[in-house]
Amino acid sequence: MTSIRNRRKTQMIQAAVDLVKEGGLQNLTTKNIAACVGVAESSIYNIFESKQILIQETLLWLRNTTSNQAVRLWEQNINTWQNITEAITATANLLVNNPYRFAEEALAYEQLLIGDANTAELLERTFRDSLEEFEGLLTQLTVRLNVNLEAFPFAMYELVMLVVGHIMFSLLFSSNPESRAEQDARFRVILDRWARHLQEVSNG
Repeated sequence: MTSIRNRRKTQMIQAAVDLVKEGGLQNLTTKNIAACVGVAESSIYNIFESKQILIQETLLWLRNTTSNQAVRLWEQNINTWQNITEAITATANLLVNNPYRFAEEALAYEQLLIGDANTAELLERTFRDSLEEFEGLLTQLTVRLNVNLEAFPFAMYELVMLVVGHIMFSLLFSSNPESRAEQDARFRVILDRWARHLQEVSNG
């Protein structure tokens, strides 16, 4: 029974994401969700106490989905210095090209606009969790490559700023492929410098 409930819950969340992605927030109604899943509208409230809870669960699902994809990228590519820059670049591009990004932003904005404290807390918690996950992956890298991270105490902060900056510029130039390509190239150069510096400080 629990597995059926969990499967139905996931179906409803995915339907909510697709509805917002396709038609904006005005498309997100319990009637439309029920139609997508093929259940009675009242069934939604057997799983979610309210539409607001549904939105919060959807935001959490979106964040976890992106986070899990990023972790897999890192775990597959953190065996060499060259691979780590590839993994970080791929992670940044994953966040920029996330097909659900606009749906996530729309849902978050809607909840914050109405002053939903639970959503604000959720967003803060998931962001903090992402940073901790990122730091944990960087720690794995230092262990595998025998890097003394204590010799480079600002490595994590610099890396986060690089990634966040790249994402912001990529979004700014998203409608201009040439500018986006130039930004990607600059990011890779700066990231390579960051990795070489970390390696040199560690070995020195």
